[in-house]
Formats: sequence, C-alpha cells, structure tokens
Amino acid sequence: MKPLLFALCFVILISSLTRADASPDDSRFSAIESRAQSGDPQAQFDLAMAYYTGERTAKNIDTAMQWLRKAANNHNPDAEDFLALSYDLGKDVPQNYDEAYKWFLREAIESERPSAEASLGTMYEEGQGVHVDYAEAAKWYRKAAEKRYAPAQMLLGNLYFRGKGVSKDYLEAARWYRKAAEAGFTKAQLYLADMYLHGQGVEQNDKEAFEWYKKAATHDVPATLGAKASQPIILAEYAVGMMYIEGDGISQSYAEGAKWIQKAADQNFVNAEHELGFMYDEGLGIPKDRAKALTWWRRAAEQGYPKSQAMLAIAYRDGNGVPHDDKQSATWWRKAAEQGLPSAQYSLGILYFDGRGVPKDAVESDMWLTLAAAQKYQKAIDYIQVVEQSLSPSQTADARRRAVEWKPTPEKKTE
Repeated sequence: MKPLLFALCFVILISSLTRADASPDDSRFSAIESRAQSGDPQAQFDLAMAYYTGERTAKNIDTAMQWLRKAANNHNPDAEDFLALSYDLGKDVPQNYDEAYKWFLREAIESERPSAEASLGTMYEEGQGVHVDYAEAAKWYRKAAEKRYAPAQMLLGNLYFRGKGVSKDYLEAARWYRKAAEAGFTKAQLYLADMYLHGQGVEQNDKEAFEWYKKAATHDVPATLGAKASQPIILAEYAVGMMYIEGDGISQSYAEGAKWIQKAADQNFVNAEHELGFMYDEGLGIPKDRAKALTWWRRAAEQGYPKSQAMLAIAYRDGNGVPHDDKQSATWWRKAAEQGLPSAQYSLGILYFDGRGVPKDAVESDMWLTLAAAQKYQKAIDYIQVVEQSLSPSQTADARRRAVEWKPTPEKKTE
C-alpha cells in the first residue's frame, strides 16, 4: 500500500470532520448521544468523532472505534471510510488489509467515493488484502480518475507508463499526469515535467519541463504527513536547480541554481548535497569555500552516496582541505567501490597494487581492476596488463573468480 496517499486521506478526513461545530456544547453532545443510541448512523459517526477528537467529551479512542463500527455497519459512508483507512494504516486498530479492503469496497459500491475507488486500485496494485491484479487496479483507478480525483489520475498514469494492467502508452500516461498536475497534485507535476524533459508522450520541451518542476517545487506539505510527503517537492527543487545550472529551459544562473540546490540539500537529498559540494568547491553562484564543499560531500558520503565518498577519498589522497591520509583515502575508496563505482574500484585496485593505505596485494588489486574494466573504465583496462605481469596464471584465475563472485553492497542510507 502507498502509505503516504492514505495518510493524506486520513488527515483530510479528520480535519474536515472536526472543523464543524468544534466548540464544546453539553446539550448538543447529549442530543447526539441520544440519537446515536437510537440507531441514527450519522449521529453514531458524530459521536465517534467526538470521542476520537476529544470535542465535547473526554477523548476515548476505544469508545470512538466502537461507535465507528456501529455507524459503518449502518452504512454511514464517513464511518466506512474512517474504518477502512484505520485498518489500512494500522492506526488505532491492528493493521488488517482484509478489513481495509472490505470497508473500501463497500464504500466504493454504496457511495462511489473516488477516494475509496482509488484505495481499492492501490490494494490490487500492491496485493494487500487481495492478490495482485493490475487490470483490476486500472479499473478502480479509472473509476476515480474519471471523477477528477487527482491521486487516481496520477496512479492510472503510472500504470500506462509502466504497462501494468493496460498497454504501455506514454501518450495516455502523459494525459492522465496532466489532468492530475493541472489539479495541483505535486507528484503528477513532477512526473509530467519528467515526460517533457525526456520527450515521453509529449514533444521534448525543456521550457515546459522547467515550468512543471517549478510548480511542483513551490508546494507546501503539512508537517503531519512527515518527510516522505516532501520527497516529490525535494526532487523538483533539485531539478529546478540543475536546470538553472545547465541553462536548460531557462537562462543559466548559477546563483539561482545554488539557491534551489541548497533547498534540496537542506532536506538531506544526497544528490543535492553532492552538487552543492561542487558548487562551493568551484565557486559557482556562491563564494568558493573548500571547507564547506567537504562538509557537504561528507554529509552525502555518510549517507552512502558513492560519488561523494570518492570526493572524500581524493581529498585525503591529495591532502586538499584535510590532512593527507592514505588509510582514510582507502576507506572512502572502498565504500564507493563496494557500491560499484568504477573509478573507485580502479583507485582501490591501484592502492592494493602499491600497498598504500592497505596491505600490498596484487591479487586483490587485479580483482578490483577487473570489476572496473567490466564497466569499460579505460584506466582499469590499461592497468590490468601491468598488474597481471606480476601474477602467476593461478593468481590471475583467483582474481577473476573473486570478481565473478563479487556482489555490490549498497550502504544503508541514514535519514
């Protein structure tokens, strides 16, 4: 399940249901309670919300859920929606996709709510509560999308983009992304910008790509939705920054590029942190500052970004901005090499051959050079001949065997 979409639905539902009649009123609460006990579904739901939010009475989640079930069993659509979202997110009840599916389906059939239809589509796409069925996912997304429900329009666009449950069709993907984007849906704006950037389903147009990235980058996200909700905005900020730097779709401006890259970097986006390091190192749009460049590279490197790890390795190798330290250089080359960066594999191979920062080991050197050469890294292709002149046939075979058995080990990125 896509938790962000459902968390957003949950926040919207709670906020919309608690705005009205929010002031405490004992007589009104008693009237609602009386009607609820008489079996009025709307009163049962209103009573549940009073207990859930602590409006008009003491907050009591267990009692709220009891009244929610009564209201839902009496076909109150808001209660059905609330229960479905609660079970889907595991909020206030144990997570149970079967129950979530049951209530979403009932709500979709009885009320034809697009949010419930989209939720069913996502459950079929993710295989939660039901078997994976992309055709069913497309069917439910389409029902909601045709009601102008932007999240469903974007999700239907995704299926067309990937060819899941429908024939792969970039034109249709772009059409649905555009509908959601024009409705202000951030992620769809990001996807539509990508389509313009790469000329998929639309004519390639850097200016259009820039405009849609800019729209996505200027959205605000409620703090209650957490960091993941900001991810499309961060990606868009980075894209806007890079387009300013490259002068694609907009007049080149390193100063504007640095501003947008900084926004993304401040939110721990490693690509932006790495790029900001270069901008400080070269003085592009911001004052040249080697110390700040290293700070940003280190920040990205510690999150597992191999290109920044390589920049730290070079800094320690050359003693540029940090003390010369072959062991530290080897440590950072290894981190990047183990993730498959060919320049790092080559450099680590050279260190092993020379015995700098690591024990001298020509077989280990040959293994790393072989891995880099397999990615067509020319320096490694050239240097392997030098290394293998010092190896016996059995040692060369051992190095090749290790290279075949080697698997990249991406680092776990910290949040």
